[in-house]
Formats: sequence, C-alpha cells, structure tokens
Amino acid sequence: MERDRIAATVSKHVKSGQIRKAIPELERLVLAEPNDVRLRLELADLHARASEHNRAVDQLMQVARRYEKDGFGLKAMGVYLQVQRLQPTNRDAALALGKHYAEHGLFSEAAKAFEKALAAPSPTNAPERLQTIQLLLDLDPDNLGDRLRLAEAYSAQGSLQDAARELRRVADVLEHKAGDADYPKVAERLLYHQPDDAQVAKKLASIYIAQDEPQRALAKLKKSYDARPHDLEVLGLLAECFGQLGQVHKSVAVLKEMARLYDQSGLLHERDECWTKVLVLDPNDPQAKDALRTS
Repeated sequence: MERDRIAATVSKHVKSGQIRKAIPELERLVLAEPNDVRLRLELADLHARASEHNRAVDQLMQVARRYEKDGFGLKAMGVYLQVQRLQPTNRDAALALGKHYAEHGLFSEAAKAFEKALAAPSPTNAPERLQTIQLLLDLDPDNLGDRLRLAEAYSAQGSLQDAARELRRVADVLEHKAGDADYPKVAERLLYHQPDDAQVAKKLASIYIAQDEPQRALAKLKKSYDARPHDLEVLGLLAECFGQLGQVHKSVAVLKEMARLYDQSGLLHERDECWTKVLVLDPNDPQAKDALRTS
C-alpha cells in the first residue's frame, strides 16, 4: 500500500507541474525496487523534464545495461539513443550503440557510432581507445587510416612493438602503391619505433634521393650501411647521395668499393660501369684509368 501512496503522490505532483517535488518521491520507489526498469525510465523522464540531464542519463544507462543483461538488445539500443539525445557526446552510449549496430549488420552506423566514441570529450584511457579503434578495424580491416590510429594508440601507451607491427602493415601496403606520398611519413614513424630496420631506412633513402633531398637520405643510409656495409644497393645510393651533396671524393671512394665487390663476385660489366662513373667524376683518377685499360 505504501507503494501505491507514493505513486499517487508522484502523479499528483506531476499533474500540477511540480516535477522537482515528484522526483524525490519517485526516487524512494526506485530505491525500494532497483530492478524495476519502468520506474527508472519514469525517473529519467522527470530528471530530463527538470533539465537535470546528467541524472537522467545515469538512470537511462542503468536501464540500458539491465536490458542488455536480460538479452533485450533492441530495447537497450532505444535507451542508448535516448541518452544521445540528452548527451550527444556521451562516449559510453556511442560505444554501446556501435557494438549493437555491428551485431545487427548495420556496419555503416556502427562505424559512425565508434567515431563518436573516439571524438567524445570525456576522458578516455589508452586501453579504451585501443579497444574502440580495434572495433572500427573489425568492421574494415583494410582501413589504413584506422590502422595508423591503432599504431599511434599503442605508441601512446608505450607498446612500441605493437605500434611498429601496425605501422609495418600500413607501410607494406603503401610501398606497393607507386609514388604514394604517405609512405615516407609512415616509414619515418616506423623507424622511430624500430630504428634498426635497415630495409625501411634504405627504401626511405632512395625516395629522398629521388626527391633531391640528400641530407635526409644520408641519415637513413647510415643506418643501412651500419647494418649491411657490403650491400651494393646501399653503396650505390651512398655514391649518388654524396654526388648530390657535392662531396665528389666520397662518391669516388664508394664507387671504388663497389667496383672491388663486383670484381670479387665476377660481375665484370658492373665493375667497369663503376670505374667509368669514377672517371666521369674525376677524369684524372689513375686507378680508374688503369682498371679500364686492363679490363
């Protein structure tokens, strides 16, 4: 009977427009019957009408989670949508909606909801951000932009190996797109996380040399040379890089080392090409003249 009396009091206050008087009475009922979702929805409505949106959202979120626990996904979605109408930037509601949309095959809507969750101004810790980006990638595994975001999220929490793994996946795709302007940016980030990757450093150096940026190329070639001092491709890039820098003597020295390595391998045509390049740079080089005379 006490419940009926309180309910009547609530109804009386609502009818007379005294919403703020009705709220504490209804809260007494909710406290007595915390699992009654109908009462919580009614309380949320009163909070909203009283412009107490945060308190309304708190009740709605409890209802939505109850619906989820009981297996009523569609009802939960409806409540989360109510939350978004009251708080458009609510991260938890957006994340929950995204998961429900994905479960129902509404992938475009799910992606929009996850993007809202990422953009929400409420504080988000690193694991939560990682989880949300991974949910986006589950919808579209080939989305390079989201994979980059995943890499940076790993980086932000100090998981450098994981960040490098994701950056490499992006770099591998971009590398096979001729002239892709984004490859150098991604490769630079990859080297930041994995500075001993000589192969990526060499690829970057070749791009910078093609762009006539020898200073940037030289920094990358040093990594490649330290790792593989007899790599003829690296040496060729070094010779070209020194040439662009106007350091002829260094370019000549590298070309001579290349000629020696080619000679050891029996690649005589390539050896003679190196000596010819030496003479182009220094027409009076006696070693080059002698090598070509006797070849």
